[in-house]
Amino acid sequence: MLVANHASRIGWAIIAVLAALPGVARAVEPSVAFENGNAAFAKGDLGFYNEAIRLKPDYVEAYFQRARVCAAQGDLDRAIVDYSEVIRIKPDYAGAYIMRGLVYAKKGDMDNAIVNYTEAIRVKPNYAEAFDNRAIAHAKKSDFDKALADCNEAIRIKPDDAAAYSTRGLVDTKKGDLDKAIADCSEAIRLKPDDAAAYGNRGFAHAKKGDMDKTLADCSAAIRLNPEDAEAYGNRGFAYYSKGEMDKVIADCSAAVRLKPDYALAYGNRGFAYYDKGDLDKSIADCSDAIRLKPDYAEAFFTRGKAYAKKGDLDKALADCNEASRFKPDYAAVFHTRGDAYLAKGELDAAIGQYDAAIGQYSEAIRLNPKDAEAYGSRGFAYLKKIDFEKAIADCTEAIRLKPDLAAAYCSRGFACYSKGEADKAIADCSEAIRLKPEEAEAYNNRSFAYAKKGDLDKAIADCTEAIRLKPRDAATYYRRGNARTKQGDLDKALADYTAAVRHKPDYAEAYAGRGFVRAQQGDLDKAIADCSEAIRLKPDLPEAYNNRGNACYCKGDLNRAVVDCTKAIQLKPDYAEAYFQRARVCAAQSEPDKALADCNEAIRIKPDYAEAYNSRGNANAVKGNLDNAITDYTAALRIKPGYATASDNRALAYDKKSNPSKAIADYSEAIRLKPDGPAAYSNRGSAHYYKGDLDKAIADCTQAIRLKPDEADAYRIRGFAYRFKGDLDKSKVDFVEAIRLGRAGKP
Repeated sequence: MLVANHASRIGWAIIAVLAALPGVARAVEPSVAFENGNAAFAKGDLGFYNEAIRLKPDYVEAYFQRARVCAAQGDLDRAIVDYSEVIRIKPDYAGAYIMRGLVYAKKGDMDNAIVNYTEAIRVKPNYAEAFDNRAIAHAKKSDFDKALADCNEAIRIKPDDAAAYSTRGLVDTKKGDLDKAIADCSEAIRLKPDDAAAYGNRGFAHAKKGDMDKTLADCSAAIRLNPEDAEAYGNRGFAYYSKGEMDKVIADCSAAVRLKPDYALAYGNRGFAYYDKGDLDKSIADCSDAIRLKPDYAEAFFTRGKAYAKKGDLDKALADCNEASRFKPDYAAVFHTRGDAYLAKGELDAAIGQYDAAIGQYSEAIRLNPKDAEAYGSRGFAYLKKIDFEKAIADCTEAIRLKPDLAAAYCSRGFACYSKGEADKAIADCSEAIRLKPEEAEAYNNRSFAYAKKGDLDKAIADCTEAIRLKPRDAATYYRRGNARTKQGDLDKALADYTAAVRHKPDYAEAYAGRGFVRAQQGDLDKAIADCSEAIRLKPDLPEAYNNRGNACYCKGDLNRAVVDCTKAIQLKPDYAEAYFQRARVCAAQSEPDKALADCNEAIRIKPDYAEAYNSRGNANAVKGNLDNAITDYTAALRIKPGYATASDNRALAYDKKSNPSKAIADYSEAIRLKPDGPAAYSNRGSAHYYKGDLDKAIADCTQAIRLKPDEADAYRIRGFAYRFKGDLDKSKVDFVEAIRLGRAGKP
């Protein structure tokens, strides 16, 4: 937020008033005490003035000077008493009225300040400085018409009054007449090139126009001329915030609060910057200070609420959003955050109500200003939250038409397109958002969703990596990158990503569940179960956690517990194809092919392109002796997933059982091509060659199987039969003995 520049004006006004006062440059009477008081003025020594007043109780100049010292020392009430005594002794002393008005202004009592400035004008009608200071007081009270009238009068009386032009520029800004404001401040600077306040006020006007580069230039000039100008630092910080330079925001706002410890807006802007940098604790601390200093500071409540929401403290987030709405009822963004908080709490109806309220606010903004691109974009985002993708796309499209460089609208439309299954459109929109705003992490995140949907995992991972570079503490992006790496089979990196996600967000149930799945794939089953159990503790209705724990239990051989977990996952999510598939695997292991078949059917119904489910159904059909059905299922799996070595191997086994060794050999060969280090495929192809009578090929395949897996009993057994039929009984005997030792004998 911005603040107008008044601070340096007060010091200037005091100097101007003193220059106009009789008897300030020299004593009215040659009192030694008074002269010594003037000499000690810079030191703030009141003793000589006290003595002068004791010696001469009606000594106007001594009271006046003592009041100045008291005001400089911060003893404002005593300063008022002394100025009042000056006025009692000399009722037509215009300078005393204006000085007492300045002290009241410093106390924040603008009504009494205005009374005193008005008295100064009554006594001295052409007193330009009194009009000027009364204008500032009226502006502080937001009475801008009166402020403007006073500025005009000051300039009429004194056409070269730089301060009056500067103040009028400030009033013009407050009234929304920004071009006039800039012209007035520029005139003030022409008249007085070292007028820091004029540069500060012009910077304020440029900021209101959205010209942050000129704001930065003017505020920097104000700071150069007056390094103690807290407002100039504060406004420059705001400009840096608008340009996304958060470290500079923090530096400037820190300087502002050092110079002016009660500067609420500087605490607020610094808190906003800390929030954007992801430093939530510092953001909360600064926003709390801002609220302490300015209890009706809606933006500070809102940002603190967002920070609490990100930390998972949803009740505090909702409380702060409620306060923000109380002070600023039309604050549409608050409804968004409050909706997100309700959604995170699982209160879906309440969340939708908040998004509806936000939509209502944005609709009113659009009614009042049909060219408000940001309102269309924000309403589109609210529709996105309501999962109303068509309306989200329509609003974002209108926002883009009105403002073609509005990156946020492209980003939101991209996610809506992704959610509709239009991955290419999503990628195009997110890419445009990134071109317009390269530091927009959310655009990279949304594009990563679309790339993952298309199966382009390398690009999805690259986008997540860039989003993490921009927002290093974003747990959700680590989680998504972990998911992509899991699909790629890069389990070590996936594990690292899930671990980073829970480090940044210790209550991230989904990340624990993902890490549990990876650990199960790596064979670390106890830790896998522990991770999934933690996910369930954090979020008891998370179906993925139950399914992944069921998978780990299956791998550990705890089949009964695996069935319980998979069943729970299905209860929580009835269309959970993967849970049906996992339970089918468990049922198959429990020798319940009918149950396995039923679960595979359901998985395929829900997800018709589920290659692994077709493969498992093929296995169930094979166990039941339905070899034709099994072959049909394996063929479907291979059609969906052409490089699926396991399905090739299983179809080959089915052909083998149907005594069709030629087709079996073709499938085994494909399985070997896809997975050259798989011993079972070589062993099985050796068996098929044996039945075709191609004994040398049978021996070669079994030998390769044994090389890959020295304890592959079937390979010894089949090779033993091949050697026997070739008449090499010694080799045959050796292989049969080894097969028996390994626990496998009988027919090939």
